[in-house]
Amino acid sequence: EQLAFNLEVLHALSDAHQMASHVDTLRSQLAPDTDTESAAAEIDAELARLHAALVTEEGDSYPAPMLIDQLDYLYGFTSQGDQKPGADAYDRLAQLKLELEGHRELLAGLSRHADLITGTR
Repeated sequence: EQLAFNLEVLHALSDAHQMASHVDTLRSQLAPDTDTESAAAEIDAELARLHAALVTEEGDSYPAPMLIDQLDYLYGFTSQGDQKPGADAYDRLAQLKLELEGHRELLAGLSRHADLITGTR
């Protein structure tokens, strides 16, 4: 049961890392020209907020851990001992996966808008 749980956490963690990478890629592709400057700036701002929700920002003395760090902590916590994860770990994973799904939906919408601006796909 511990292995199955931790594999589920690792899958969610991998998804979160892939999303952060995709956000970075989209942001690098948004080179606004005069025709699309305001639309690109709006999408870039939304992408920046999404990135900040996924990745803990460096620089502050005690930054709040964001989604990737929270999943990483959950994995570390539940893989330390050789025991079945507690109900609180399952509850926390369910919360984090809901958050991840919300970010996934937001990213899909932002990707479509960015593709229209950059003319890709």
